Formats: sequence, C-alpha cells, structure tokens
Amino acid sequence: MSNSDFYARQAGYLIAVARGQVPGAYPISGFGKYVATGAISNQIIWPDGAFNIPPAGGVQISLVSNSPNDTAAGTGARQVEVHYLDGTLVEKVEIVTLNGLTPVAMVETKVSFIQCLHVHAAGSLLSAAGTIIAYNGATTYSILGPGTVRCASSARMVPKGKRLFVSDISAGASSGTAAANVQIELVATQLDNRVYTYAAPGLWIPHGINSLQDDTAVLSISCPGPFSESAIVALRGTTDKAATLAGTWFGWLENAA
Repeated sequence: MSNSDFYARQAGYLIAVARGQVPGAYPISGFGKYVATGAISNQIIWPDGAFNIPPAGGVQISLVSNSPNDTAAGTGARQVEVHYLDGTLVEKVEIVTLNGLTPVAMVETKVSFIQCLHVHAAGSLLSAAGTIIAYNGATTYSILGPGTVRCASSARMVPKGKRLFVSDISAGASSGTAAANVQIELVATQLDNRVYTYAAPGLWIPHGINSLQDDTAVLSISCPGPFSESAIVALRGTTDKAATLAGTWFGWLENAA
C-alpha cells in the first residue's frame, strides 16, 4: 500500500467515526490553557497548579462559585453540565443548578474523573460570572473560569471498555514582549501496556513534544498508539519565563474488544 493510499484510508475511517458510522467509536479532544506568571516546569495544561486525580472508586463532587451571580436566576452561569466517569469508569453526564457562593453537591457520589465542565444555562452574561470549581474536601478537580463557558483542561481519561487514539496535537505559546522558550508535551499515565494512573499517581510519561517561541505548531500522528482504559492523556508545558500556554489534542475512542 502506498503512503497516499494509507492516508486516504485513515482519513476515510476518521470521517466515518465523525459521522457515527463506526459502532462504538466517536471523536474526543482535550483543550487546555495555563497562564504562567514565571518559569514553570512540567505543568499539566489546565487553569490551576497541581493536577489532581480522584482516588480509585471515585468521590462526591460539589460545585461552587465565588460570585453570587452564578445562581439559578443570576446573570452568570445558572446550570453547569458535568461530563464525568463514575466509580466503574462509565461515561455519564449530570446537570447541576448552581447556588452562587453556596456549594451544591452532585447526585453522583462516585466520580472517578471529570472530563469537562461547561455552561448549560446562563443569564445575560452568557458565561460564568465568577470562578466555578468542582471539588471534594480541599482538592479541586475542575475549574470553569470567569467569562468562559467551558473548562480549559487538556486532560481526559479513557472510559471503561474503550481505547483512545490521538491523531493530532496543536500547541501554542505567547509571551508578549519577552520571548519565552516553551516546550509542550503530549503525556499520559501509560507506557506500552502498563497504566500507572492508580499504581503510581502523578507519573506522567511523555509521548511527543513541540518546542515553541511565541508560535503555534501542529503535530499529526500518522500511526497513533492506543491508550487503554483508565489511562489519562494530557498536555504538559515548560517555560523559562512568563507565558500563556495553550493546546488541543484530537483523537477518537473505539471499543477495546
């Protein structure tokens, strides 16, 4: 098979996935942004500092805003839709009606991972008025920033019975008047057939890298290796000075069997 035939066949398969024509397969992506106020090293690209993973079996998550306008009749976010994996890593969705400064607990008591938060209903601002966090105890697991409509975390976990293929990565960095040297990596809690999500929490293994200086680069992966159930895939950044790091990866999930 020639290279052109190979790429045409791959493109045809991905179009079929996007159209819902492949049973059990569908697109997935991770979008993230992190504003570094100085030099950082190996920072998962999401809005906060350390990236936290719920313990095996999951926890109950509560949502709260630091603005009284993120409430059922407020001008900001009124309802937030939570895309998550439950205690057995099955994909689920729950809509939470916010109550401003008062935390609201999710009905689900075993959240293993939050894939994404986004505004489901809003007032006149059409976005979050304040910072909305999804947390348990003193640990934050997802953030929806003020003036935004979805979380900005590049991390996603592979659901039960699925395997993930990453096909493309777009990574960018901007630092204004001071050019920053930036590296953005595709990382995962898996290498070969070994998944370290719970066996060695915090162990992120690089699978690809882009070096940038006030630029954006796109990396296409012609032969994407699979990531297994419970593995987490994310983007990770390093910079020698203050900069905004942003990136998106694209891929698809399909049945593992």
